[in-house]
Amino acid sequence: MPDYHVSMETDGIYHIYSRAVGQEKLFKCEDNYRYFLTKYKLHIPPVADTFAWCLLPNHFHFLVKVKSIDAIKSYYLAVKGKNNFFPEVVSDFIKGFQIG
Repeated sequence: MPDYHVSMETDGIYHIYSRAVGQEKLFKCEDNYRYFLTKYKLHIPPVADTFAWCLLPNHFHFLVKVKSIDAIKSYYLAVKGKNNFFPEVVSDFIKGFQIG
């Protein structure tokens, strides 16, 4: 089975999207939209800037720009206060960075 995961690069701009299978809905009620956006706002701003987004009942789209490695590292060091947390969280998300 093909691997559809894409390694994101710092300062790269990406169109991120996903859709439900068949006629299923991702968002069945207003609370689902709010919950999704709450989680998005918690996890994405530390690593990417969002330029545009659209949530539809069966799919979503986001246009994001991945932040610089220094900005991401600064955020996680400020939040977690330890240097060893950063590679665990971000290494699978962004390839090719150096910590020094």
